[in-house]
Amino acid sequence: MVVGHSSGGAGATALAEHRPDLVTALVLVNTGPGLGALVAPQAAAAGPSRWPPSD
Repeated sequence: MVVGHSSGGAGATALAEHRPDLVTALVLVNTGPGLGALVAPQAAAAGPSRWPPSD
């Protein structure tokens, strides 16, 4: 049995795809539909000039 949580689900899925002889069951917890779904969009860092936030 292989368990993957969040982005670890991608690794667990890859193992199941590439080595099905090693995986008897696959459990995915809070795993997105693809790695692109797990990566946050680029955001500007909140440096000293942007602190404290005005909103």
